[in-house]
Amino acid sequence: MHIHLAQVQVEAFLETHVPGKDFKHNARKEPLRFNTQLLEKPDLNEREMAEEFIRVASPALKRRSAQRLVAKITADVPDSTESTGFGQGGKTRPDVVLYPKDPVAAKDYTLSKDDIEGLKKARDKRKTYKNSKDGIKTLKESEYDDSHLARTCWSRVCVPVEFKADHQKSAFGFGNERDFLPDDIHRQAAVGQLADYAARILQRQHRLFFFMIAITRTEARLMRWDRAGAAVTTALDLKDPDQADKLLTFLYRLSMMSHKQRGYDPTVVRATKKDIDLMRKAKDSIPEDDYRLKRLNVAMTEGWPVYKVLCREDDVVSVDAWRTASTNIDSASSTVSPSSSPVANIGSLSEDPDLSGPETSSAARTTSKARAASKPRNRPAVHYRCFLICKHDFSSTSPIGRGTRGYLAFDMKTGKFVYFKDSWRVSTGNSEIKVYQHLHEHGVGNIATPICGGDVVHTDGTLHRTLAQDHNGNAEYIHCRLVMEEIGESILDYPTSKDLVAVMFGAVVAHRQAWEKAWVLHGDISAANMLMIPDPRSPIPGVTKRGILIDWDFCKFDAELKQGAKQSNRSGTWQFMSALLLLRPGIKQHTIADDLESFMHVLNWICLRYHNTIHDQDLQGHVLCIFSGIPSAHLSEVSALKDLLYNLARLCKAQYNATDLTPYAGLVPNNASAPASFYTFRDYDISGFRDSVGVKGIHKHERAPTAAKTVRDPPFLTHKQIVDAFKMALCGHAQCYPDKKDDKFVQFAEIDQSIDSVSSTFSRQSAGSKRHSEELEDADEEQPLAKKPRATRTN
Repeated sequence: MHIHLAQVQVEAFLETHVPGKDFKHNARKEPLRFNTQLLEKPDLNEREMAEEFIRVASPALKRRSAQRLVAKITADVPDSTESTGFGQGGKTRPDVVLYPKDPVAAKDYTLSKDDIEGLKKARDKRKTYKNSKDGIKTLKESEYDDSHLARTCWSRVCVPVEFKADHQKSAFGFGNERDFLPDDIHRQAAVGQLADYAARILQRQHRLFFFMIAITRTEARLMRWDRAGAAVTTALDLKDPDQADKLLTFLYRLSMMSHKQRGYDPTVVRATKKDIDLMRKAKDSIPEDDYRLKRLNVAMTEGWPVYKVLCREDDVVSVDAWRTASTNIDSASSTVSPSSSPVANIGSLSEDPDLSGPETSSAARTTSKARAASKPRNRPAVHYRCFLICKHDFSSTSPIGRGTRGYLAFDMKTGKFVYFKDSWRVSTGNSEIKVYQHLHEHGVGNIATPICGGDVVHTDGTLHRTLAQDHNGNAEYIHCRLVMEEIGESILDYPTSKDLVAVMFGAVVAHRQAWEKAWVLHGDISAANMLMIPDPRSPIPGVTKRGILIDWDFCKFDAELKQGAKQSNRSGTWQFMSALLLLRPGIKQHTIADDLESFMHVLNWICLRYHNTIHDQDLQGHVLCIFSGIPSAHLSEVSALKDLLYNLARLCKAQYNATDLTPYAGLVPNNASAPASFYTFRDYDISGFRDSVGVKGIHKHERAPTAAKTVRDPPFLTHKQIVDAFKMALCGHAQCYPDKKDDKFVQFAEIDQSIDSVSSTFSRQSAGSKRHSEELEDADEEQPLAKKPRATRTN
C-alpha cells in the first residue's frame, strides 16, 4: 500500500478538498483545547483518546450545521451484517465513527437497551481498575458513559477515526521520526488496518471518495481516499493551539458539506418502500428451481440497504443495431425488447438524481428538493434508467484499483432481473461498453449482451474521476458501469464434467472469434471470467450448459499489442497466468499464446479442486508446483476429460519447446488413453457455440493434438489445436466423464482466495484483538513503467 499513500501539506489539503470557513471558538466560552496532559501520560489507552476526541470534536460538528454529524465510539460492537459480507467474522471496527445525525441513519447504528446491557455485563468481567491513594480499586466512570456508544455500521460510516496510544504501532511517522511511512511489521500492519477500513467503506457504500482521521497520541493526520490511493496530511500537533484548530476547522467544514462534497455518489439513492416491494414481488414470482432465486435471496438479506442507481438514458444501447452492422449476426443471447407492461413506467425516468444523498431523511430531502427547485436551470433535463440493487453478488476487497462490484439488479423499466457491474477503469484503458460494441459489430458470439453502460458523469457532465494520482503519481481511474442481460452461473458450479468442457469450449470459441474477427485479445482468462448459461436444448448429448466469456476490462486491440509492454507488472489472475508473464513482467508482451495457456491452467485448477486425482495425498503442495509439460491434475480414472488435460499439457509443452527457452526437464508419462468406446465420432453443428463441434479427420481413436509432438510453429500461435482438443473431448460419452466431487480446496484456504488478482498478496497480520490487516488486491494494477519504484516480485 505504501506507493498508494502520499503526504501533502495540511493547508493545501484543506484548500483543495475541504474548502470553507474556518472554525471560530465561542468568545463566551473557554476555547476548545485537547487535554495534552492526558494524551501524553504513559498509560494512555485508546478508549481515553476516543472520549477526549469526542469531547473536543462534538462542538465543532454541531455549529450551524443543517446536516449535522455525530461522533460515536464504535470499538465495542461490530456491524451485524459484516459476517455475511466481508467474511471477517464481524471483528473489524474503528475506534470512533462520524455518523450522519439523521433519524433514518441513526436507526442503523444506535444501540438497543439490550446491547448496552450486554456491554456492561461484558465490562464487569474485565473491569478496569485504578488505584486510589488509600489503595482501594475504583471503577472508571467513563466505562459506563453509554451516550457516546454506537455499533459499527459500514453502510452508514461517514468518516472513521483511528487512535493509537502506542506510536510504534502507528501507520505514520511520529514526533522526530524522519520517515512518513516507517517500514517495520507493526507499522505495515497499521497501514493495512486503515486500508481495511477503506475497503469496507468502498464495498458497502457508493462513494467516489471519503475522508479518514488517524490520531497517534498528540498528532493527527487527515486523509482522503479514492480508488487511486490516499492523500495524507502532514502531522497536526494537538499541543499547538493553531494546529489543533486546523483539525477543528476540518470537522466544522465537514459538517457543513453536502453529501456530494463528502464523496457520496449522487447517482445512487436509497430505494423507497414502494421500490423495494416491487423488487420483492418480482423475486417471489421466480420459480423455486431457478438458479437465480438462491442468489437473489442472499442479495436481499436483511440488514443490507436497497439502492436505486440512475443510469442515463443516453447510455442505453441497442445490441440489435450493433449486430445489424455485422455480416455475421451472432450473440450469446437475444436482446429483450423494452416491456410495454405497466411496470415499464414505474420509476424508469427522472430529471435529476436526489442530490441530498442516500443518508438523508425524507424531511431533509424535501428541503433539498425545494432549494434545488428555486434555482434556475441552465441545462437540459437528464433522463435516467433506474436499477435497484442491494447486497453485492461479487465484490473486490481492495480499497484501490478497479474495485469491481457485481449485483443482481432489478430493471425498473422492464421488470426483469439483470446483472449490474460497477467498477473503475484505468483512464488510459479501453471502455468495456465500447469493446462490447466492437465485438458485437464484428459478429463475435458467446459474449454478454449489454443493456446500458459507460463512464459515469455528474449532472454537469464531468466524469467521476480519482484525484489521489495527483499526489502519488499512480494511474488515474474513471468510474464506469455495465448492465447486462445475462445472469450467468459460476463455472465452478458446473453440474457435470462434460458441461465443464462445453462451457470452457464456448469461452474458447468467443476468444477465437474476438481475435480472428475483431482483433481483440481478452488478456485475463480465469475461472471467474467464464460463465455458464442454461442451454436445455443443447444438441450435444449430456450437455445442458453453454459458456460465455466476460470481463473485457483488460483486453487489448491488435494495434495496442504491437506497441509493446507498457507496464512493469501484470494485471490478471495469478493462478492462471502463463509462466512467461509471471517470470518476465514488463518484458514479455501479452500474446494469444498466453491466453490459450491460461485456458489450460483453468481446467487443471478446476479438476484438482473438484475431481479425484492421484495428488490428493499432497494436494496443497502439488497445486503450488510449476508446470513441467504434464497436466497439473492427474485424474485417477481414464476419461475424455483426462485425455483433454493431457492434450492441452502437450500443446503447452510444445509451445514452450518452440519458444526460445531451455526445454523443461522431465518426460511426459505414457499414461493410458481412454478407450475408443468412450467416444462418439460425429460432427455436431451447434449454433449456440458458434462453431461446429466435431473432429473431422480424427475419426480414429487418438489424442487430437498428437501432431504437435513435432512442430515447426508453436501450437498456440493460433486457436486451431486447442479448439480441436476441446472438440475431441466433447465427442466423449457423458456417462464416461468423471463425477464432480466436493471442493477439495477448503482444507487449505490460502490457495483459494476467491481467485484473487496477481497483485494481491494477502499477508494477514494481527493488529490487535479486534481487527485484521491485509495487503490488498489490485495494488499495483496498470501502473506506468516510468512511475514504478520497483519491479513486482514473483515466485
